[in-house]
Amino acid sequence: MTRMGSAREFSAARGARALFSLREPADFHEPIPVSERLVQAIWADQLFHTERLFDRDGRSIRVLSPGRWNVEGGPDFTDARLEIGGVLRRGDVEIHLHATGWDEHGHEADPAYARVILDVCLWSSEAVPRLTRYGGRAVAQIVLSPHLEGSLGELAESLDPDSYPIAPMRLRRSLSPFDHLAPDEKLARIEAAGRFRFERKSQRLEVRSAAVGPEQAAWEALAEALGYKHNRWIFRRLAAAVPVASMLRLTDDDQRIAALLAAARAVPLRVHQVRPANHPERRLAALALLLSRRSRIEEWLAALAAQPERLRRPPAIEHAFWSRHYRAGGARLARPVALIGPERWREMAINVVLPFAHARAAETARARLQTLWADWPAPAPNRLCREMAYDLGIPPPRRNILQQGLVQLRLDGDLLAPSNAS
Repeated sequence: MTRMGSAREFSAARGARALFSLREPADFHEPIPVSERLVQAIWADQLFHTERLFDRDGRSIRVLSPGRWNVEGGPDFTDARLEIGGVLRRGDVEIHLHATGWDEHGHEADPAYARVILDVCLWSSEAVPRLTRYGGRAVAQIVLSPHLEGSLGELAESLDPDSYPIAPMRLRRSLSPFDHLAPDEKLARIEAAGRFRFERKSQRLEVRSAAVGPEQAAWEALAEALGYKHNRWIFRRLAAAVPVASMLRLTDDDQRIAALLAAARAVPLRVHQVRPANHPERRLAALALLLSRRSRIEEWLAALAAQPERLRRPPAIEHAFWSRHYRAGGARLARPVALIGPERWREMAINVVLPFAHARAAETARARLQTLWADWPAPAPNRLCREMAYDLGIPPPRRNILQQGLVQLRLDGDLLAPSNAS
């Protein structure tokens, strides 16, 4: 599996992978590099004759959909639709150079490959054992080399594997109405979705400020941002249960941290699949420490939004215990770890600071804040954004407005519905 979404990531992660050289046809002066990524590109665009495909057991194979190019870990293509021996199957597809790749890579014992229904290899090998996946079920296997539309040399010359999965020729032919738009039109629509997302966030904060006051609205928004995806709404509930006014009446940081942790004992915080540095107890401590030496959150956020260079730096918050522990009762760390790191702060700036400042600003200042938000460097793309960029045939976004636009388009999923869906 290619576990990356860009040519640079691909090279870094697989710098030691085997590249096979093939001289074909005879008048080529340089060997042709044949990599798994080339075979992945061939599969993505179905650059082989599909009429007489059979697996090792002689069953006919018909490709209804080659699947989605997986930009994360696991099988190379997910959610493929195949007809194997006349039976419709839906599952994943793995790509290898040689028929022995499945066993050599240990996929049989890996739960991540439990949905693979087809192993596609370029070249056959002798004495290949029966392929099975995690759980013991059989995996069909086909060999592509006899069925290619052209020679490997011609395919290697005509394809640019490093441009995949951004720009496959056939895989995305009818995935979305966006496919029929020029690149500039696509970007314009994505930006429009991003602006809508920003304005809606700002409006929600404006409405919440009118309901509970700007200080409490900002306090709840900061709490939600520090809850990450697993504890967002629980953190917001905690911020409502322990309002900022009561927190500011406490005299020191430890009392504020204790108040939040005490309230947290009554709610189901999720700790499963949460990285140690993101343990919810530690994030609640960070939330309390944001109030240290501050009497007005609204003024602090407005000052940050007015000074972009300052906004780019995480707030300098430290604590004798929580800078060196991931949770209460945990082992002491060898060195201090930031309570709010650069990536988390970048997302807080995008999702809280700038929308809140926009909601509270005068009309004349709002355009500047929206432009600042739009041009902010996008956080590292998550899986959703990688897949959305792939679906729309664009590189992973670097500007925040494009990344936010992709998120909004996924939420408005009807915009990306297949144009030929039945």
